[in-house]
Amino acid sequence: MPVTPTKLGPGTLVLGETTGEIDVSCALSAAGISVEKSQDDPIPVLCGDYVASTAEYTASLTGTLLLDLADPDSIYYYASTHRGEQVAATFTPNTDAGAVITGLITIDPLGIEGDVRANIEAEFEWAFVSYPTITPPAAPPPLDDTATATGKSKVPVGV
Repeated sequence: MPVTPTKLGPGTLVLGETTGEIDVSCALSAAGISVEKSQDDPIPVLCGDYVASTAEYTASLTGTLLLDLADPDSIYYYASTHRGEQVAATFTPNTDAGAVITGLITIDPLGIEGDVRANIEAEFEWAFVSYPTITPPAAPPPLDDTATATGKSKVPVGV
């Protein structure tokens, strides 16, 4: 089956719960989920076999934020106020594609970086407390197989 690549954006990144959430989608110039694997080497045993170790996976929410230091409600001040706290994160890399990644992340404060007369940016890496939940898009509707008998192309049922 041919692959149709998905572009990053337009999408969303929302941090926090409903009453104290912040949508940082329009401040992100780069975003992603990084995954790391850690696994010990297999252990040799007397009979000549090896005992495999268990792999452990961790994930982080990563990216680059454009900072608005003039807005007291911006992500810069949110990250400073909530440093070290675990907050909900909902990341939708591409709204049309429909995949959503959710989980609890630990917020670290942001640094301030940039060249003179350039936008101030901050790169971040916020670790997920446990591996995030990845929700794929809903499956497309089934195809009507009877359409092929007439030589017409298949179309989703009910469309």
